[in-house]
Parts: sequence; structure tokens; C-alpha cells
Amino acid sequence: MKLINTFGLKNYRVFDNSKGFMEEFTSINLLTGSNNSGKSSIVKALQMLKNSIKESKYPFSLDLKKQEHLLGDFDNLLFDKENRSIEIILPYTFFGLTNFSISLLFEAQSEKKGSYNAVLREFQVVDKKDNKILYSFVYRKATEEEEIDYKIDFEKRRAEEEEELRSGKRKIRWGIPPRYSPLVGYIEWSINLDKIRENISSLKEVYNNYLEDKVSWRGQSLEELDKITRDHGLVASLFINCFKEDLSTEEWDAFLTKLSKEETQITGKAPIEEDDFISEEDFIEPPKIEDLLYYQAKEILSKNLQWEALKENKDNYRIIEDYFMNSWENLVQRISAINYISAIKEENVRSYNASSNSPFVDLLKRFEVVDMNSDFVKKYLEAFEIGREIQIEINPKYQSILVSITTLDDVKRDLVDFGYGIKQLILIIMQISVLAHENTRNEYGYDDEYYIRYAPSLLIIEEPESNLHPKWQSLLADMFTEASNKFNIQIIIETHSEYLIRKFQTLVAEKKLKQQDVKILYLRGINQTIQGKKQIENVLFGDDGSIDFKIFDGGFFDENYKLELSLLNIQRDSFLTELKKFKQSLVQNKDTIDKLQTKIDEFVKEKDITVYRQSVLSRFDISKLSGVSVDYLISGQFLLGTNNGSVDYSPVIIQYGRVIENELKQIFQQIKPNATWLFGKMQASMEKKLLGSTLIKDCCNNKELNLLGTILQTEFKNTTSLKVNLLDNLRNDRNSAAHPGQTKTKQEALDYIQKANDFLDSWILEKK
Repeated sequence: MKLINTFGLKNYRVFDNSKGFMEEFTSINLLTGSNNSGKSSIVKALQMLKNSIKESKYPFSLDLKKQEHLLGDFDNLLFDKENRSIEIILPYTFFGLTNFSISLLFEAQSEKKGSYNAVLREFQVVDKKDNKILYSFVYRKATEEEEIDYKIDFEKRRAEEEEELRSGKRKIRWGIPPRYSPLVGYIEWSINLDKIRENISSLKEVYNNYLEDKVSWRGQSLEELDKITRDHGLVASLFINCFKEDLSTEEWDAFLTKLSKEETQITGKAPIEEDDFISEEDFIEPPKIEDLLYYQAKEILSKNLQWEALKENKDNYRIIEDYFMNSWENLVQRISAINYISAIKEENVRSYNASSNSPFVDLLKRFEVVDMNSDFVKKYLEAFEIGREIQIEINPKYQSILVSITTLDDVKRDLVDFGYGIKQLILIIMQISVLAHENTRNEYGYDDEYYIRYAPSLLIIEEPESNLHPKWQSLLADMFTEASNKFNIQIIIETHSEYLIRKFQTLVAEKKLKQQDVKILYLRGINQTIQGKKQIENVLFGDDGSIDFKIFDGGFFDENYKLELSLLNIQRDSFLTELKKFKQSLVQNKDTIDKLQTKIDEFVKEKDITVYRQSVLSRFDISKLSGVSVDYLISGQFLLGTNNGSVDYSPVIIQYGRVIENELKQIFQQIKPNATWLFGKMQASMEKKLLGSTLIKDCCNNKELNLLGTILQTEFKNTTSLKVNLLDNLRNDRNSAAHPGQTKTKQEALDYIQKANDFLDSWILEKK
């Protein structure tokens, strides 16, 4: 489960109170862009949320006193200083359904400036599928007029009661006389019954399946169950835990029937009086407005969505109330699982103060109790050429902590003796190891099979590439991918490293990382948005690792990359110009093709075609093709990818034609190894043998055709499935691409590739 899959901010720092920041996060998220564009604002907002959670208490307020994020006071957070509130959007579950978010509105606790607290005053749950509100609760202060009217209504009710007692309509007063409590404010609320009905109905079938096969559901590990249902927008474990006891189908239907009224939405407002802030017990802290907002919301939902069930002890329990509390608890658990690594602020000392409550010292203490030299730690200490192991020594008597590394030369070095970049890297390795240890869950599933799973967590890392060699910047991507895939750690990285981005491209192309599990958020400063550019751009990865570089503004990628790309463009344009002249100087014959192919080989030689290789490997089973054919496919993809809108795509067609010709040669060279086999003769012979006739005169003789039949039976499972009928078009179009007067468009090249792929698919499928 992605811990924070939805995150939004409004009226917060560089994000305004209309559009703001609203994005879906995935497993690995790269925040990049210009300075002062909001990257650190996003990171610090998550940090602030984590610091605001105290002992898993909810509802919670925003607490800015712990200034690890250096955000300053609440007014320093505001985009619009006149609007002294910010809105934070987070993921939320409704009976385990994940297509919801909750919007929390926090207001400055004090009307005076300089407040370091903000309190919850409004929340609403939204269905992300259609952006409709499921329910909302808003606290507001009462107006003077409302306060007066409220008192008048009270006096009127009390006078009516006294009159009933005097007149004998009421014989006795039950309880103490009503006491006036002044009105403070209202909680205004709305509930969308249509949305409630729609979502509860969608869960009925799931619940019935659960009842019918409880053994299987309970038998599997919750992690395995969640993996199955998550693709359908449901966290099964959260859904199951909404019910204290099994619910009968009749109870489920009764609730749906109750909802099936003509009403589509209900609204109201609940008064908040001064007496509501009085604690029932002296030793219990009096409730605050945010507490009353939460409790009233729970009561209003339970009262208006009456759904009760009977427990084994015959006591009724309110399902909606339990769901509501579970969802808030899950929200707080998500926030509590946020972790972050900021720049090291510790002094350059050899001994650290164990009594310090800094994040750095806290990490050292947490790391000391885990397997400090796990396989993961050892792997990346050695991969980054740092050392073999980490030692943490805590001296309780002197409250000191010593940190040292055993280097690859078996020399013990204090952490302080390493450069800034390596020290930061060591902390990242330690933090990942700590999260893996703390979130390990051991479970027994179906048939007592043993499972190890990792509870989800989130790790925020600021500029991990700082002071690191480009080689190590690239290796960071491998480490983060393993941490995400293996330990279920969601990662948010604030970065400027193009090397890190490029390596993630390679990992996607190599299928070591799913394209949907990594994304880039490119942010721009407010001045750039005035120029008509978007403040936030989503940069998605293609399945071949490609990204749209046009999104990035000038200056993002370094000059070396620009020069490299510029040089490639110059070389490409020069090559195409030279190729055009070369084609015009040749006589159309077999030598024309050979010489053009040589020219193409000279251009492709020594070019970096790694990404294109991965594209081919992911498309074809290359074990069924010759190595030369694979090289032609890769160079064909390279020529297609680097053409960049040129007028002539002939080289692409020529290369794909070479693939087909070369694969045919692997068959025909078994007939006559030293013969010169031309595309036309091989096509004619294949047509004659497999289709019964050919229009091409130059063909193998009968003896050679018989031998061809034997070879084909040996090489292929079913020769009739080979798409020999495509060969004529493939040969003619290849020859046309080599013609002096011909240029080919990109669409013609793509059409040719499609036909070539169709032929190769049948070829590979039938290959023994």
C-alpha cells in the first residue's frame, strides 16, 4: 500500500488557495525543478504533519514548535496572509475503499500573529472518482444575532415548561431545571446519501464472498489479501476490521433499504455551547473545539446513518461509528509512518550526546538495536565503496554515542572523518535498514505457510546527491528501488540530479522498476507560471524508460548533456544529408543496399543505445533471434528515436529490412553456406515451398527446395503459421527506402515496423 497516495496543499507557502498543490504520489517520487518552486515546501509540510502527531491522538492540530523543518510561525506558512488558514488533503478510506481523500482545514489558534499552532476547524471527505463530497463538517463561530436568538429560544422553552407544570399538563419535573448555557458556535454538516448508498452497495457482494469463504479470507495473510483487492480499490484488511462481528445479509440489506429513501442529501447544524467545554471528570482535559468537531461528526453520522449489529454478548454496536474511528485511526497511522532525512546538522565531533532528542541521535539509537550489518547494509556499504560494516557504541554512563565504519581496507574510521556526501549516504542506508526492521511483520497464512511482510512506511530524502560523484548518484536509484520493492517503503526525493533521473529511466527500461511505480513532479516558481507555464508538471515514464524532456525548462540538465544531445543532432543531420547524396550517386542494385547499410553502421557505431536495447529486449524473445538481428533491431529503434522529425526515415526501414533478411539467411545458409543469398531469392523459395507458388523467377531448384523443407521442419513447430505472405511487401518497401528518389515519412517507418514485427512474432512463436 502506498502510504500517502494523495497529497494536497492550499494557501500554503507558494501554493495558492484555489488550485494549490494536488497530486497523486506513487512508490518513488522525484520532486525537482527551479529554486523556490515549492519542492521543499512539500517536504516540510509532510515533516510538519509527522511532528504534529502526538501519541496517535486524533483529531490533531498542527504543531510548529518543533522547528526541525524551519518553517517559522503559522503566518509564515500562508500564501494569502489575510486568510489565516491552510488546507491539507490526505488519503482516506471508506470501509476500506481507497478512492477517497479527506480535506483538513486548519486555522491559526490565536488571532494574533506569531502563533505556532493551528487547529482543525473543518473536514470533508471526497470521492476522487467524481470529486463529489461524501460528507462534510465545518465549525464556525456564532454571530451576535444567533447568540441572542438562541437565548430567546431557550427562555421560551423554559417558560413553556413552567406553564405546563402550573397548568397540570405535566405532573412532575424530571431531573434538575434546565440551565442556560450560552451559544458559542455551530457545526454545520452535510451527508451525501447517494454516495453513501452507492459505495455501501458496491461492498455488499465483497462482504457476501467473505462470509461464504471466511476460512480462505482469514487464512491468507492480510498482506496477500490486500495485494489481491488493492487493484480493485479496496484494502481488504481495513474493510474486514470495520466489523466487530459477522454481519448477516439481512442486517446489510436492512441498512441499504433504510438508505433507499427519496432523499439524496441531508444537512443540518449542531449547536456548541459553553457547557460543552466542561470536562465530566476533574482529571480529564476539557474538550477543545476540534475535539467537539470530531465527536459531533461521529454522533451525527451514527444518528443519521443508523446501522447497528448485535455482538455475541448481545450488546449492540454502531457500525458507522466504528468505521469512522477506524478511518481516523488509519489516517493517523499513515502520518505516523512518515520518516525524513534532512541535511546533517550535527557538529563535526567524534562523540555524540545520547541525551539529545535530535533526529540524527534518534536514528543512531534506533539503528543500534537492529541488525546493524544486514545484507542490505553490507551490500550498499560495499557498492558505494564506503566499507564493510557500521558500529554504534552507546555509553550510558557518559551519555555518549560513538559511530565508526570499518572500511574496505579493514580500517576503523569515525563517521566524522568521512565527507559530507558520504556521511549523508551512510545515514540513508541506516534509515532504510531501521524502517525495514521496525516494519517487519511475521505471519502464518493459509496451510500454516510462513510470510514475512513489511508494513508500509514513507521516507523523505532531501538532495541525497549532495557532494556525491555522478557514479554514486546513479547508484542511489538502485538502492531506492530495492528499498521500495523489497521493504514496502514509499520514497519522496527532493533532487536536482539528472544522473539519478537517468538511472531511473534505465531501471524502468530493464524492467527492474515498473513504469507506474516512479514519477517526476517538475515544479516552477510563481514568476514562471505568470509566463503561461504550469506550476506543477507530471513527468511520467514510458515502458522503455523514456520521459518527455520538453517539459523541463532550459538549464535543468547540465551543459554536458546539452552538448552531447546537440552533437548527436549535428551528427544525425550530417548523416542524413550524406546518405541522401550517397543514394543519388548509386545505381539501383544489390550493391546499393549493402553500401547504404555500411553507412548506417558507421553512424550507429559507438553511439549510446542502451535504452533502445532494453526496448527491444522487452518486446522480443531474443533467444529465438540471431545476435546480428538483435543488433539491427536496436539500431533501428535508435534511428527512429533520434530522428526527431527529420524528412527521411529510410534508414529505419532499411535496418528493419535487414532483420528479416538476416533471419532468412540463418535458414538458407544451411543449404549453401558460402552462397550469396539475396532477399528476393529467399522470398521466392519460401513462397514456393510453403505457399505453393511464387511470382519471382530467381528461386531454389527442386533439390534445394526439398532440403529447405527439411530444415524448416527441423527449425519450426508449425511452418504453416509463418507469415510468409508479408515478405513481398517487406522486401519491396525495403528496396524503395534505398531508392535515390525516395524519402520515407515517420508514419511509413512505423507501418513498416509493424509489418516486420508481425512477421517476427510468428517466426519467434514457431521457433523450436
